[in-house]
Amino acid sequence: MISLRLLDQEYPFEGFDHVRFVARGIVMDSHGNVALHLLHRNDAFCDQTYYETPGGGVDEGESYVEAFARECKEELGADVDILLCLGEVEDAYNLIKRKNINRFFLAKVRSLGEPHFASKGDTLIQKTEWLPLEEAIAKMKAQDDRLVAGLVKRRELPMLEEVKRLRDAHRISYPGEPTHHGTLPLETKRLLLRRFEEADAEMMFANWSGDPDVTEFLEWPAHADVGVTRSVVTVWSKKYGDPTFYQWIIVKKENNEAIGSISVIHSDFDAVEIGYCIAKKEWNKHYTSEALEALLAYFFDNVNVSRVFGKTDVMNERGQAVMKNVGMAFKQTVPHGGFNQRGVCDVNVFEISKAEYQSRK
Repeated sequence: MISLRLLDQEYPFEGFDHVRFVARGIVMDSHGNVALHLLHRNDAFCDQTYYETPGGGVDEGESYVEAFARECKEELGADVDILLCLGEVEDAYNLIKRKNINRFFLAKVRSLGEPHFASKGDTLIQKTEWLPLEEAIAKMKAQDDRLVAGLVKRRELPMLEEVKRLRDAHRISYPGEPTHHGTLPLETKRLLLRRFEEADAEMMFANWSGDPDVTEFLEWPAHADVGVTRSVVTVWSKKYGDPTFYQWIIVKKENNEAIGSISVIHSDFDAVEIGYCIAKKEWNKHYTSEALEALLAYFFDNVNVSRVFGKTDVMNERGQAVMKNVGMAFKQTVPHGGFNQRGVCDVNVFEISKAEYQSRK
């Protein structure tokens, strides 16, 4: 990641009396164009027109990621998926005795609506231009080197150039599309995650699929007999040729016992919803969290999704604990958003973005 410390050589330094934390970044649309604001200011700083990337101050109680998502919504009208953190720039505005800690992200637009400016700084925005990356870099390079325009240029040009470098090196897909690989074997300290085989049906039925306590919060009921389980495993086995099909059996390495399953139950372009179940005798041993942690690494590092999320009945404390254990954050409660063996239920949604996952590594 980029790390820069820039001095303000445009205005005399008389010390700092406050620090501002700023979330800013490069936002790409579905065509690979990036957003640049064209600003004009005529104040004590300068009388200039210049380009700047979207972003703004981090509010009290917000993370950088949350602040950048909010700023994109306010300034662009965009719901975004944050792909990664590009780096951090420390710069200063000597004229107002302020030091800025700017964290930059790369994000792509999930949906685009109307902006609703919410801060005084937003009123400086004359228009927002969606430009090919090379054109955005060219405009930033041509920007005035003096005063505020120069401060912004030195801060933001390296980030635009870093995105181009990553794109040209195929370190980021255009425009952030996943590359699906299907159900590949994964391994953790205690577990092996692999494809189901026909011979797994008996142990699956004995350990979890035939247990109503396990399926209480699931959409499907406990299997009446092992024949039902065999039929399910047969269907899954035939789907493993599809690279978008993800269904793992969870096996303990110490004794080769199958104890549960974990899978993608829904995918939405570059986000996946994970579901899981585990044998009752293995509850509270953190096997499911260990398996889910392996899936996060697989989907963010190999498949290149932007978000992993999960949903469960608001009464399912064990299911929620699994997601919390791996850093997935509560997002919302959806009234009557699901059903299970208890009936129609309210569901809690948890998720983690790729940027959030990478920031904790």
